[in-house]
Amino acid sequence: MDDEPIMRESLALRDLGHEVIETEDGRFAIDRFRQNWETGLNFDLLFHDLTIPGGLGGCETLEVIRAFNPGVCAVVMIGYTYSKVM
Repeated sequence: MDDEPIMRESLALRDLGHEVIETEDGRFAIDRFRQNWETGLNFDLLFHDLTIPGGLGGCETLEVIRAFNPGVCAVVMIGYTYSKVM
């Protein structure tokens, strides 16, 4: 999940053979996670941008997703070094 298309594409996980679902906002990420969870599918790893201008960021998104799956693995990304989370 990242609001910048170039960041979503730059991870190159598809090139390594992984299936990737991209979203630009936390609300979309939650919807996709919920849809997969309800059908018995689970994500192995989530990549989240912490800051989504005008949208739901990584921390808030993970709180909701962890209500479905408390053990979900996630990597957070941010372009700012002053974030308290970092």
